[in-house]
Amino acid sequence: MSDDTYKEMSDDDKTQLKHVVGVNTPLPLIPNMEVSSFTNAQHGYGAHTQYQWFDSKVPGQQRTVYENCIIDLVVREGYAVRTLDHTGHGRSENKDDLKCFFQFEHLVDEFEQYITDTVMNEAKLKGLPIFLFGISMGGATAIRLSENNPDRYTGLVTFAPMCSLEKVRRQTIKWCIRNKHLEPFIGLLACLKPSMAIAKSSPNTMFPVMQQEYDNDPMVYHGDSRVLVAKSFIDVTARFMSPGGFDNVQVPFATFHSVHDTLTDLEGTEALFENSKNVRNGDKKFYRVGAGLDVDAKMWHNLLREPGWELVLGAALKWMDVRCK
Repeated sequence: MSDDTYKEMSDDDKTQLKHVVGVNTPLPLIPNMEVSSFTNAQHGYGAHTQYQWFDSKVPGQQRTVYENCIIDLVVREGYAVRTLDHTGHGRSENKDDLKCFFQFEHLVDEFEQYITDTVMNEAKLKGLPIFLFGISMGGATAIRLSENNPDRYTGLVTFAPMCSLEKVRRQTIKWCIRNKHLEPFIGLLACLKPSMAIAKSSPNTMFPVMQQEYDNDPMVYHGDSRVLVAKSFIDVTARFMSPGGFDNVQVPFATFHSVHDTLTDLEGTEALFENSKNVRNGDKKFYRVGAGLDVDAKMWHNLLREPGWELVLGAALKWMDVRCK
C-alpha cells in the first residue's frame, strides 16, 4: 500500500492511531466483520510495517501491496491488527536525525505505551483476547512485552526471535576482524561514538529476490548497525541466554525458527523453549522449520515472506485460534 493509497482511504475503512514516538500505520478493516481478538505486530530491525507485512506487485520490488498480504490474511481470520513503525524505522521519527539509532529497551517502552494508551482504549477491542506477533528483533520485543505485563496477553507468537546472535558475532567486518572482537570496547564506544555504524549483518543469500526487495526499499535501513544499537542487542541477548534468562516468560507461546537461519540463532529459540519454566499451564510450542521438520519447508530467516510462509502462517493462526475459544 503506497502513501497515495493511504490518502485515498476513507476514515471508515482505516484506523488512524497516534503515538508519541513511533508512527502508527493505518490498516484497513473489513466492514461489519466480527473481531474475535486482536494482535499487536512487531517488525524486525531496519524494517518497517510496510516492508515486514505487505506484499510486492512484482517480486524483487518494494512492498506496497496490502491485499492478501500477511496482515490482510490475519485480519480476514477475525483478528484486528495494530502495529507501528518503531523509532528510527520506516515513517517514524529518527533520534538525532539518524536512521536506526535507538536503544532496544526504548522500543519495548514505546510499544508498551502504544498498547496501553491507544490500543487498549479502542472501544471495539475492549475485553478481547490479545496476542503479540513479532519477527526477529520484533520477536525479542514481543517477549519483553510479555514479561512486563504477563496477565494482559492471551498468547505470544514469535518468528526467528532475536534471543541469541552468536552467528552475527562471528560475522566479518574487515579482513580477520569480526563483530565479536569489538565487544570488549563496545561500552566505551557507546559513550564516545554511540551513532557510529560498525557492526555487520548477514544478507539473504538463500533467496536473492527477498534480498532485492530489502535493498530496493528506500525506507529500510541499509547501513551497518550503530554502536549503541549493537550494545543494546548484546545486552538483551546476553540477558536472555544467561541462567534464568527466560524465567519471566509466563505467557503461552508458539515460536518458529528455521534450521538454516544465519541471522538469529536457532539455539536462542531452543533456549527460550527449554528454559521458560513458568509459562502458564506449560502451554508452549516450538516449530522447527526445515525439510521433514514441524514446518516442512526450506527457509532462511524471514519466515512470513520466503517460500513456505503459508505453512508458517497457517500453523501460527491455528495455534492462536485454539486459544481464542
